[in-house]
Amino acid sequence: IPVFSKAKPNPVSRITTMSLTEARSNASLLACSPRRPDKSNKADPALERILMATSQKRELLCDRQKAFVHITPRGLVVNAMRVVAKQTATVLAEFMTDKLHIETANEELVVKGELTPSQADLKNEEWEDEEWDKRWAVFPKKCWNAYLRYHAVTTLTRFYEAVAARTTDDVTLDRLTMDIFKSAKRSTDDNPQNNAQVARETYAQCLWANALCYLADYTVQQAIVAYGYYMYQRNRRRNQKVGQDVSEESISALVFSFSLTSSRLISSRVLSLWAGAIGGAIGSVLKPGWGTLMGFNMGEGMAFSMLEPSTTTTV
Repeated sequence: IPVFSKAKPNPVSRITTMSLTEARSNASLLACSPRRPDKSNKADPALERILMATSQKRELLCDRQKAFVHITPRGLVVNAMRVVAKQTATVLAEFMTDKLHIETANEELVVKGELTPSQADLKNEEWEDEEWDKRWAVFPKKCWNAYLRYHAVTTLTRFYEAVAARTTDDVTLDRLTMDIFKSAKRSTDDNPQNNAQVARETYAQCLWANALCYLADYTVQQAIVAYGYYMYQRNRRRNQKVGQDVSEESISALVFSFSLTSSRLISSRVLSLWAGAIGGAIGSVLKPGWGTLMGFNMGEGMAFSMLEPSTTTTV
């Protein structure tokens, strides 16, 4: 009588059905198993993927975006609306902040007796009319630049994800491509009463999930800075050939300025990512999901405004 061997079940198919207790038990067995120099005792990669994924009862890489989803017709329209909305909010926020500073300065002049209240009101109205038209005149150009920058950063992020897919394992790639909105809600479902655990997990997830995006943003901004210095040096040499008066500036001073700008750029991106992760952790405790996004954006925005107020162009 022929003996038919029973087919081994595919462990990946049990990802959604394996309980968290069973996954942790298997993880303990793997951790306590003796290690030998030969290759026969290596852990099953599929089982390792299950153990990592079932901590949040999901499949690995389920949050990873497709490579060119941002240049599909729907992606182009949605991203354009996002950029316009973000730039509109930025223009209004900057206008209101500057208006408050101007009004405060005019009030101080009124207190000192240098202006009358009617003169201060007239100056405020003149400033509002002038600045309002001036800022909305450059609004289309700012939106276009921000839109191009968004696609450049997104495309470079997808490239870095492809490089990570070839150089790292699925667990690391899953951390780098995780959706912090969905991940925060999953962490809350696993730990509904433990806010400290949710905050710690969300903090780590925000750092991992935004690392490649921040690296891409830094790469684009560094390329812009390098191009600006290149154009400055080229125009300087061209003016010297024509015979125009050009201030004497050594190459070493230019290199020092470029190095200082690059160092500030790196530090601003690193500290902004760290501040955003802290804000996301706090937001997850208050409202997992939307609170995570709002907290991350608020932390990131505060860090950018303090570290790099003149180049806050992220979208």
